[in-house]
Amino acid sequence: MTLPEQTQHHAHPTELAREMSTNTMIKTEQQLREEIAALKREEENLKKIDEEIKQNLEIVHEKRVAAEDHDA
Repeated sequence: MTLPEQTQHHAHPTELAREMSTNTMIKTEQQLREEIAALKREEENLKKIDEEIKQNLEIVHEKRVAAEDHDA
């Protein structure tokens, strides 16, 4: 097989590097998408916890006010 024939059958080194780079970028993009999705789920969970804490604080405040009114 002559050199030009070999080149036709095998990817050029720069093409191979570009293909590997593209594959790496695709994998990285997928990993980032998965991480973003996980962070969004965590954010939603934290928002729910925050809302529960706010509700509990409001209940404690109302009980304190009611106790102060009762004692007065």
